[in-house]
Amino acid sequence: MHIYKRCISWLLPLAVLATVVGCSTAPSDEWGGSERGRDRADNGERIERQVSRSRRQPRRDVDPAAQAMFEKALEALYSNNLRAAEAWLVRITERYPDYASPWTNLGIIYARAGRDKDALAALDQALMLAPDDCAPLVQHGVLMRKRGAFRKAEEAYLSCVRVDPDNAAAHLNLGILYELYLGRLEDAIRSYQRYQSVADSPDARVASWIAVLARRVAANGSRGTPGASS
Repeated sequence: MHIYKRCISWLLPLAVLATVVGCSTAPSDEWGGSERGRDRADNGERIERQVSRSRRQPRRDVDPAAQAMFEKALEALYSNNLRAAEAWLVRITERYPDYASPWTNLGIIYARAGRDKDALAALDQALMLAPDDCAPLVQHGVLMRKRGAFRKAEEAYLSCVRVDPDNAAAHLNLGILYELYLGRLEDAIRSYQRYQSVADSPDARVASWIAVLARRVAANGSRGTPGASS
């Protein structure tokens, strides 16, 4: 699965959990025009490359020992050794519980393994330490969407775009949520259009989704209907 994103200096795409992928917007074969393909277009999976402390604490230099352990976790991820990566990250969270990024990365690893309960616990810890960090916010939104908690998913994505208005993953996931789960077609169009404007380059498939939705809205005279509250 290719992850759509804007590359940020302290973030690395979660391609190391399958095949290493660089900063590209070329879609993979899995991302097709079907609802299933669209649903899986962007899971917000990003790992953090550097250790970051809680944003609620005074800024201090990261302990070099923690950074060294973090590099070991990244090496394991590049080798697709998720068990070793998890072990290193768990060790960091035990020794340095106020570092936010290891919790985020653990959450993403757990989510990839289908351990949603563990993933949510780790992401909740990351968000307690860094409540405005888009990496755990977007992944949290994806997990909420999977659980049918659509309002909570929307809240997570919107929290991200409030602090990072150009976050492409959040806008794309909002569009998916509005179109496929909440039936808010006009909101979906706006989110997809915003995604197109902030992505590294516009995507033809998203453009086709926008065109199809615009025709549906025009044909039905529909303004979209809110989905069920979660």
